[in-house]
Amino acid sequence: MLAKHRIAYPMVALVLVVAMFCGGLALGWEADRRRLGRFSRGPEDFGLFWEAWDRLERMFWSPAELHAERMTYGATRGMLQALGDPYTSFFEPAEHQLNADRLRGEFGGIGVQLGGDRTGVFVASVFPDSPAEAAGLLVGDILVAVGREATAGLAVDDVRLLLRGPVGSVVELTLERHGGRPVTVPIQRQEIEIPSLEWELLQPKVGYVQLRFFSDRTPKEFAQALRSLSTEGASALILDLRGNGGGVVEAAVGVLGELLGKGIAYREVAKGEAETRYPVPFRTEVLSWPLAVLVDAGTASSAEIVAAAVRDNGRGLLYGQTTFGKGSVQAVFPLEDGSSVHLTVGRWLSSDGHAIEDLGVVPDIPIGIDGDPNEDQVLQAALSDLQSGLVQQPSPVTIALLCNMKAMSVK
Repeated sequence: MLAKHRIAYPMVALVLVVAMFCGGLALGWEADRRRLGRFSRGPEDFGLFWEAWDRLERMFWSPAELHAERMTYGATRGMLQALGDPYTSFFEPAEHQLNADRLRGEFGGIGVQLGGDRTGVFVASVFPDSPAEAAGLLVGDILVAVGREATAGLAVDDVRLLLRGPVGSVVELTLERHGGRPVTVPIQRQEIEIPSLEWELLQPKVGYVQLRFFSDRTPKEFAQALRSLSTEGASALILDLRGNGGGVVEAAVGVLGELLGKGIAYREVAKGEAETRYPVPFRTEVLSWPLAVLVDAGTASSAEIVAAAVRDNGRGLLYGQTTFGKGSVQAVFPLEDGSSVHLTVGRWLSSDGHAIEDLGVVPDIPIGIDGDPNEDQVLQAALSDLQSGLVQQPSPVTIALLCNMKAMSVK
C-alpha cells in the first residue's frame, strides 16, 4: 500500500503540471485573440505567426531593440501583398493622413515642399504668398526641429505631418542655414490649397484645362475654370487627362455633370451585389462647346471614368493613347491608430457597360508619341481639329474620317 501511495504522488504532480500547461496555453490563446481583436476566428489561424513572433522576441540579436509597431505594420503590409492585388494596400498613419489631405485638396500648413537626403529634411520649395515665404524660409533650409520634436531620424512624411495643424495655430521651426547656427522661426499656419487643375486660353476661342487629379475641390475648380474661359471668349474646350491617376470618384462625376448634365456616369459591380448605376448630376444648363479629351497610358481610375463617359455619350473625341486600364474600386478603412487599409471591393464599368480593367479606354483618334519630344502632337492635333470645326457632336462617320486623316498625317 505504501508503494502505491508513493506512485500516486508523482501522478498527481504530473496531472497538475499538465493542467497548468493546458491552462497556460488557453490563456496564451486568449491573449492572442485579444491581440488580434474580435475578428480572429480561432487560435489555430495565427499559431504560426505567433510562433515566429516569439522566436524573434527570444532569439533575434541586433544592436537595436525590436520595434513592435514596425513589425506589426510589416506583417499587415505583407498580408495584403500576399493577395496579389496591386491596389489593395496598407497605409501607415503619416501616409494615410497625407493622402487624405491630398484628396480633400486643402489643409492647415505653412506652404513648403520638403525633401530629404543625408543632411536631413530640408525645404525643397516655398509656395508663393505662403506663411513660409512671409517668414523668410529659403530653399535649402534644413529643419532641425518642429516645435519640440527633433527631425533627426524622421521620415519626410512624418515631418510634413508635424508642419500641419489647425488653421491659425503657430508652429515653431528650428532651421539651419548654410551651416550656421540654428535659428527658431514661429509661423502661423494658414489654409493651404492644393489645386487639382490649371486652365488657360490656348488660342482665340479654344480653352484648355489640365486636370492633374480628382479631389473634393475639383468640381468647384472645374466650374470656375469654365466660367473664366467663357469670360475670355472660349467656345471650345480641350480637357487634358494625361497623367491623371484618378482620385475621388465623386469629383469625376461632378465634372461629368458640367459636361453632360444627365445620363449614367459609370456602373459598379461589387462583391455579391447586383450592378449599380451611378447617374450624372442633372443640370439644366451644361457646357455645349465642342470637346476634345487628351488621354495616355497614365490616365487611370476616375480619369478613365470621365474619358469613357465622354466617349459613350458621344460628347466629344478622345485623342492620344489607350489609357491605363484600372477598373477596380477601392474603399479606405481607417484603423484605430490612424493607419488604414485600402481594399479592392468591386469593379467599375463605363456608362455603356464596357469593361475598363486591364483594357483601358481606347481613344477615337490614336496618336503615337514618336517624333520631336518638344512638340506635343496630341495637343496640336486636338487644337487643329477644334479650330477647323471638325469636333462637334461626333458621329461614326466623323470619327472614321478623322482617324483616316490622322493615320496619314501622324506617324
